[in-house]
Order: sequence, then structure tokens, then C-alpha cells
Amino acid sequence: MNQRIDRLVKERMTALMHGSITRRLLFIAAPLAVCLVLLFPATASAHAILLRSDPAKDAILRVPPREVRMWFSEDLNPAFSTASVVNASNAKASNINAAGQRVDNRDAHVSSSDTKEMDVTLPSNLPPAAYIVLYQTDSAEDGHILRGSFIFYVARPDGKGHFSASGDLSMGGRWQLRIQIRTPDNTLHEAKVQFVVPF
Repeated sequence: MNQRIDRLVKERMTALMHGSITRRLLFIAAPLAVCLVLLFPATASAHAILLRSDPAKDAILRVPPREVRMWFSEDLNPAFSTASVVNASNAKASNINAAGQRVDNRDAHVSSSDTKEMDVTLPSNLPPAAYIVLYQTDSAEDGHILRGSFIFYVARPDGKGHFSASGDLSMGGRWQLRIQIRTPDNTLHEAKVQFVVPF
């Protein structure tokens, strides 16, 4: 019976010592972890990413929009966030280096009521064409700059006309697009456009 009691006492002492060691380790590790977090803060790698827009990406509109509105994932720095709208359909296929004509009113701005929204107004007489929205965002949270684009189309008032576009849009400011427009008489028109858009 004494052996049984001795064994239980030993087990209990071992458990207490093991718990004591665990507590000591936690007592040392917790302050060490806090110090490491303070000395080496994690760097944020977020960007102000486009969440949605009006008109939407690849939208085909019967009525030209009066403005382009874009909503992003983070607050924008108004000093370095901007946008422009380019008519991608006005380039001649024979002129590979033709620049798309800028059609917006050059008034891109971060909304005063929502710092995650950027707007740019358009003239009321946009002709049927493919339009490229080019934007640059500067995150107010981490200062990261991001560039991107999307296309929307204005069809004729009767809704006829088929547009498609594809291309390699690099974020470096150099843009190359291949645009195909099929007219109601089934004629395919194609243009290649290369341009640099300064922000």
C-alpha cells in the first residue's frame, strides 16, 4: 500500500512540476512575443482593389453614361488617385501606334461622401464605341499604388452592333489592345491600339 501511495505522490509531483514548467515557459514566451511584435511590425500588403463599377466591366449600354463610378476595397488618397476614359474604337487599323482619344471631362476625383469611391464625368454625346476606363489608385491605408482598367461599350440606340476586345494590358502605363467590332451587316472591323497613358 505504501508503494501505491508513493507512486501517486510521485505522479502528482511530476504533474505539478510539469505544469510549473509550462507556466514558466508561458511567462517568458508571452512578453517575448509582445516585444517581437513591437520591434518587427508586420507590413501590410493590401491595395485599393476595384470591387465594382457603374457602368460595369464589359457592359453594353444603349444610352451613353454621364459618368463612371468606381468603388474600391480601401480608402483612396485623393492626391494620387485618378482615372481617365479612352475611346478605343477610334484608332485606324493601319496606324498601329494610334493613341486612343481621351473622352472624359478630366475631372476624376475621390468622392467627398465615400473615400472608397472615385468618379469621372463624361460628355453627353459619346458615340457608339468601345471605351476603356484606366485608373490609378493610391491606398490611403498603406500608400500602395495600383493601376488597372476595364472596358464598357456604348451600342447604337437600337441596340445593334457587337463589340469584343482583348489585349495585354500591362500595369506599367503602356497599353496594347486588339479591338474587334462586328457591324450589323456582319462585317468585322479590327484595330490594334498601343498607347501610353500618363497619370
